[in-house]
Amino acid sequence: MNKWRLLTAVGAILLFVLVSWPRAAGSDAAVLAEPVPIHDGIVLRVYFDDIETARRIAISYEPLQSNYEEGYLLLAVSPLERDEIMAAGLRVEEDAHLTQQFAQPHRPPPRSEERRGGKESR
Repeated sequence: MNKWRLLTAVGAILLFVLVSWPRAAGSDAAVLAEPVPIHDGIVLRVYFDDIETARRIAISYEPLQSNYEEGYLLLAVSPLERDEIMAAGLRVEEDAHLTQQFAQPHRPPPRSEERRGGKESR
């Protein structure tokens, strides 16, 4: 009989935690609604002479965009990564406009209850 009481108590506690979890997570909504920069890096056009070089760059830095006709990859990198790329002897151009766009604060979309102006009915 004690085994059943223990199982019932554990089940009730588990049920309570599962039911209250979304409410506890919602308390962080104010923190998550703060604008955050998309990234704090630099957007570069890194030029290449051959497809093998382009492949090695793409594997190492995951490009935002590629333009094989003009021979460059668009990368978002940290200052340290920029220095590594330049030390490798690659031709690099910083895209100041895209760097500034990426640095603009980004607000996450409002939760459904905030869009309606009140609490969501369940």
